[in-house]
Amino acid sequence: MEAHAWYLKLLSAVKPADPDTRGLVKYLVNNRKNGHYWESTRDTAYAIEAIAGYMKASGEDAPEMEVEVAMDGKTLGKVAVNRDNLFSFDGTFTLTGKDVSPGRHEIGIQRTGGGAVYANAYLEVFSLEDRLREAGLEVKVSRKISRIKETGKQSDTVGRTGQPVSQQEERLQRTPLEDGATLASGERIEVELILESKNDYEYLVFSDAKAAGFDAVDALSGYVGNSALGAYMEPRDRTVDFFIRSLPRGTHSLRYQLRAETPGTYKALPATAEAMYAPELRGNSADFRLKVRE
Repeated sequence: MEAHAWYLKLLSAVKPADPDTRGLVKYLVNNRKNGHYWESTRDTAYAIEAIAGYMKASGEDAPEMEVEVAMDGKTLGKVAVNRDNLFSFDGTFTLTGKDVSPGRHEIGIQRTGGGAVYANAYLEVFSLEDRLREAGLEVKVSRKISRIKETGKQSDTVGRTGQPVSQQEERLQRTPLEDGATLASGERIEVELILESKNDYEYLVFSDAKAAGFDAVDALSGYVGNSALGAYMEPRDRTVDFFIRSLPRGTHSLRYQLRAETPGTYKALPATAEAMYAPELRGNSADFRLKVRE
């Protein structure tokens, strides 16, 4: 972060209006630890100093404008922004319940005067749909489920004293399952959570909702041996949770096994991803249906 902050200082002095300069500011803001500060007090100090320098060089520290927010052409509110209230004005507009009718809507933001306008929109909904779809922006999680079958292989080797020894090698055959697949009671499945992150994040929890009628094969909490993420797995009655201290940018996976126990038709609710100290950073997989026969 310190190197990025120094580079931002250089860009602010040479070309403050360049899109690359604004992009670097966004990168620094998006990569705050827990959404509030950077990796260390040193990084935090340099980042704040660089961003403040950019605001001064670009003129964003002295706006003189009025911002109007409207939905479908109807004004929701206006707010005046200037140097005195730049960090204290209330620019939040909330719509709830019947204020948002079904169908397509357009949110409009109009500025009068000079200054930069930054806007974010958050939407929380309760869906009555039968199927829950995958969703997520900065962090995404998807789920794959496979039937597993042990295919042991016996091989001969040499013991410590030179005597011939036969040993059994455990191998697993994975067969991907489609939504609505049928399993026999006692069969095992492997759940693979595929994690996708657009940035480096810290302190996240990935919670996979188990389908009723299935139990975790490994019921003990502990670090996942096949994960380079250092994930700590905690099986619970309804979910299997994975706690990750540091999630690098890119695509990763976590795996664990369940055993089909009780016959019936079940739906596994979506697996969810959430930053523990920045709850607005979240995502979810699609749901999954399974049948268990005797």
